[in-house]
Amino acid sequence: MSKKILILTASPIRDLEIDDILGRKLKAMGNEVWVAPCLREGRDKVLELQPDIVVVPPIRNMYSRDLVAQMKRWGCKVITRHTEPSCDQADFDAMDAKEKSSVLGQVQYDVDLELVWGPEEADILNRRNAPFKAISVGSFSADKYKDDAAKELCISREALNEKHKLNPKQKTILILSAWGFIDSAPDLHIDSTGMVSKDESGRKIWLDMIKAVHDEFPRNNILVTLHPNVDAKPYKEYLDPLGISLDTELRAMELVRSCDMMIHAGSTTVIGAHFLKKPAFQYGDQNVKEGEWWSRAASPISHVSPHAKTIDELLSLIRKRKLGRSNADKKALEALVKGRYGLMDGKATDRAAELINEFEGQFKYCWPEPTEDYQQITYVRKASSVLTEVMCGICKHKYAIVNDSWLKKLQIHLNLPNEIKAPFGDFCPWCSSRIIRT
Repeated sequence: MSKKILILTASPIRDLEIDDILGRKLKAMGNEVWVAPCLREGRDKVLELQPDIVVVPPIRNMYSRDLVAQMKRWGCKVITRHTEPSCDQADFDAMDAKEKSSVLGQVQYDVDLELVWGPEEADILNRRNAPFKAISVGSFSADKYKDDAAKELCISREALNEKHKLNPKQKTILILSAWGFIDSAPDLHIDSTGMVSKDESGRKIWLDMIKAVHDEFPRNNILVTLHPNVDAKPYKEYLDPLGISLDTELRAMELVRSCDMMIHAGSTTVIGAHFLKKPAFQYGDQNVKEGEWWSRAASPISHVSPHAKTIDELLSLIRKRKLGRSNADKKALEALVKGRYGLMDGKATDRAAELINEFEGQFKYCWPEPTEDYQQITYVRKASSVLTEVMCGICKHKYAIVNDSWLKKLQIHLNLPNEIKAPFGDFCPWCSSRIIRT
């Protein structure tokens, strides 16, 4: 039976390509499918399209929790798809209580299914005793590198060369920026945190490395790309005089496809380079940050590529490169499959689509949950707002006590000058016992 399925995308820059692949596979099952941005547009799209099933990003705050609750009141089945890998068991065991709450969910929410990447994360979440299951489907990010239709949407090497005036007879080194907070949020600079000063020094180190690579390998094209939302101005000011191209438009996936090797600082894009059989080299480590469980130095993501701590080490690694093959560490990849990432076979969206397609929802209009309290003195939402039910410890009959708070509201409603003092008794209305135990 055909279903109406709406996929709400968390970040069009990062997640849209995966949601498009997932949507295409759900369409192939005979469903009517739409993909739309979640932030700001999500609620409107649900009302406009009236879907039976809605796929949403992870529930991380009260707004997304309330949005999901409303969709369920409308009869939709709601499935949350994790957009990034999370923790493995070793990560979780090393966390403090606050960090664990960020993984388990800082707000309580109710969905019909939670799709996560790694099997250990699914096991951790399923110990919450939530009314829904978390199921591991593998690494969604692997699918965009292994899906044939996704490949066809990427820019060709010829078009990339023309776009940036790269020499088609030379090999291209792609360099990914590492530090971004200082540029992406200039209005949020708080020097007391130390983040800005670290970003400034880190960016200078990174730019010096780019110049060193450019000077050492004049017979290679150098192409630099930035993390989403990073201000390009500081980079352009430094790179333009060197004649180095900066790309601020294309997705990292496209750039990796059309380049020959990659330099990064612990980027997860290194997994894509491995899939595409291209060498990648790590300079520095953006993943090691104080106070963040994701960023422990032992994390496998920081050990996938050969790691250079100095520019000279990096240049030496590049000289010894072997093009056309991955140089990823097999043990680090195996650890990611077992832990944070799950299976990286390019079939995560297949498994997700099968699970989503099992649900049957039915959109229906219903009166929205009120945001105001319309209770009155004689018409109340719940009897407990007027009465508190207790039990006599002697005869075991239940009876009710009128709440003082309701009497106070009655006094105000009747415009009485004095507080109502009811002649409360101290005996059970059933057996008249004066010793009442609740």
